[in-house]
Amino acid sequence: MILSAVTALALFTLPARAAEAPLLEVLSRRIIAPASFIPVSSARGGVPLALVVEAGSGWEGPGLLESVLGKASAIFGQCGLALGAVEVATVRWTPEALRRLNVQNPYAGPAQMAVMTEPLLPAGRPAGFLFAKSVPSTASAYNLRSVETLSRAHPAAKRLLNTFWITIDQQTRARPADVAESYSVFAHELTHLFGNLPHTAASPNLMTDASTPGAKSGDLLEEQCVEVRLLHGL
Repeated sequence: MILSAVTALALFTLPARAAEAPLLEVLSRRIIAPASFIPVSSARGGVPLALVVEAGSGWEGPGLLESVLGKASAIFGQCGLALGAVEVATVRWTPEALRRLNVQNPYAGPAQMAVMTEPLLPAGRPAGFLFAKSVPSTASAYNLRSVETLSRAHPAAKRLLNTFWITIDQQTRARPADVAESYSVFAHELTHLFGNLPHTAASPNLMTDASTPGAKSGDLLEEQCVEVRLLHGL
């Protein structure tokens, strides 16, 4: 088929396809320095962290993040690791983003993959995503072990590497019998990333999958700490 000059010109002057609308709006940004952790971290330097907090989720409660970070930092201190400055972005997810995050299809891979191309998300890793119950209840992390497995069937899962996802109910629910006071769901998920660690049968332990009374605690074994230190060049 031969195109006329006018038709050909029209084809080359069609407007470019509009970019996808943002999936979130950044409402505010702040930095939480280790000096603001509760308890205050005595370690210097440390691993930086990015947090994406859903507005209205409850995670923005006065002092809550400082307390969560302080408890996690104290746990990591067992391994000689310190959390550094934490960049917190408070965001409002669009209805389309929340729709994607609520699609639970085991054949399509983790729903979180569907928002990871959003350019407004922090580029730094590790990154934590903290939600209300606007998404299905979760406390999950994607480390090298899990992403390698997932990406065989779902290549886009590579975008999830070194991210963790927690809904507020996992933080605020009444403490079950198998959870000790020293345990932290936040530190548990972050340790999956910090040491590329799986669960363990050992208890009491931060990474245990045991369900006996007090099995889940803030304790880490020396061999777990070795993995953490190796991953961070300590």
